[in-house]
Amino acid sequence: MPILTPYEQYQKHLEKQEIPQALACLQQHLAAHRGHADGFYQYGNLLRSGYHLAAAARAYEEACRLDPAHSDYFLNLGVVLQWLQQTDKAIAAYRTAWEKDNRPAIRFNLAQALLLAGKYPEGWAEYEWRRQVPEYKPRYEWYPEQKQWRGQLFPGQTLVVYHEQGLGDDIQFCRYLPYVKALGGKVILSTRSALIPLLSTAAGADQVIEQSVETLERLKFDWAVPIQSLPHLCGTTLDSLPNQTPYLTAPPVCRDKWRTLLAPHRQRNGIRNIGFVWTCNPLDKLGQVRTCPLPQLAQLFSVPNTRWFSVQKGPAAAELRQAAAEHPNLIDLSGNINDFADTAALLDQLDLLVSIDTSVPHVAGALGKPAWLLLPFANEWRWLLRRSDSPWYPGFRLFRQTIPGQWDDVLARVRHALRQKTAEDDSHEQ
Repeated sequence: MPILTPYEQYQKHLEKQEIPQALACLQQHLAAHRGHADGFYQYGNLLRSGYHLAAAARAYEEACRLDPAHSDYFLNLGVVLQWLQQTDKAIAAYRTAWEKDNRPAIRFNLAQALLLAGKYPEGWAEYEWRRQVPEYKPRYEWYPEQKQWRGQLFPGQTLVVYHEQGLGDDIQFCRYLPYVKALGGKVILSTRSALIPLLSTAAGADQVIEQSVETLERLKFDWAVPIQSLPHLCGTTLDSLPNQTPYLTAPPVCRDKWRTLLAPHRQRNGIRNIGFVWTCNPLDKLGQVRTCPLPQLAQLFSVPNTRWFSVQKGPAAAELRQAAAEHPNLIDLSGNINDFADTAALLDQLDLLVSIDTSVPHVAGALGKPAWLLLPFANEWRWLLRRSDSPWYPGFRLFRQTIPGQWDDVLARVRHALRQKTAEDDSHEQ
C-alpha cells in the first residue's frame, strides 16, 4: 500500500469529516510547503469552521499574499475579519475581491460590513446587490423588473411590498409602510401566513396577503418592492431611522385569549414574568451560532422573584420537559401559540423578554416591550458593534459575547442585571 503524503492524508480525513486529524495533517503539509497558497486557504476554511477566527484570518492573509489574484481568498478573509469586528479591514478585503471578480455575492457581503459599521447610506445602496446573488435571485423574479418601484410617487396606483428573507425582517421593516403610503395609492403587504394577523395591525398597509404562488398569480399591481429595500429608498441613516414604538399591536381576540391563560399568574407578589427563547430554526445551519443551549440558559431561572414563560416554538420546545422538572418557576404555554399574533399577545402580558437573535425579539420591539438580546460574537449587521442598545428598538438591551462561542460570561451579566432589575422594581413598588 502506497504511503500517503500529509496533504493526501488531510484530504482523506476531510472526506470523513475528521477535522482535528485533517488540521494536523494540513499543518504538517504547510510546514514543508510554505508557498502553497491554496493550502493556506483550505487551512483558513477549517479554522473558520471551528470558530478559530483570528487564526483563520492569518491563514487567509497568507493565502492572499501568496496568490493575490484569487478573489475567493480575499472574500473569505473579509468574512472572517467582519466576524472579528474589524469592519474597515473587511470592507477593504471585499473591495479587493470585487476588483478581481464581479460576483454579486461580493457586493452583498460588502453591504453587510458597511451596515455593521453603521455606514448606512452606502450600505443600503450596496445591499441592493442581494437581488443579483444567484441563490437569492428567484425570490425577486415573480415581480417584473419594469414594475420595480424606485421610490417615486404613485397616486391612484397599487404598490406591493413583498417578503423576501426572514420573518423578523418583515416585522422590523414594516415600520416603513406609513412613509410608503404617503407617496401614493394602495399599498399591499405580501408576507408569510404566520405573520398576517399581526402585520394587519401595521399602519400604512391597505391589505395584507399571503406570499404564495397562488396569490401572486392572481395579484394585480402597478409596482412592487422588496421590503428590505425600503430603508434605502427612504434614505435611512443612523440618525433618521424611524424608531417610534409601538408600530404593531396584538389583535384584541389574542389579547383576551392570553389574558385568560395568564390569569393564574397575575397575582405576582413582586414576581416578574419573563419570556425566553434559546434557539433558532434548526434548518438555519449558519444561524446555529446564535443558539444558547437551554441547560446554560437555565441558570437564569434561579434568579429570585422571577417566573419564566417559554416563547419557543418548533422541535426545540420538547427540551423544556427536563428543565421544567428542575425549575418549578418555568411555565410552558407555547402550545397555545398558533402564529405571531399569539406571540405578540403573550409578550404583551409579560414584563420582559430574554432571547437570542431570532424573530421573537422583533415582535417585542415592534410592540414597544423591553427585551434583552443575547448576541453571538459575530452578530448580524442590524445590531451594529460595541453598543448595548439598538437604534431600531429603544427598549432593547444587548448582551454580547466577548469570546466567540462562549455564553457563560453573557449569562453571568444577564443574571447580575436581572438581580439589579428585580431589586430596583421592588424598591419602586414599596
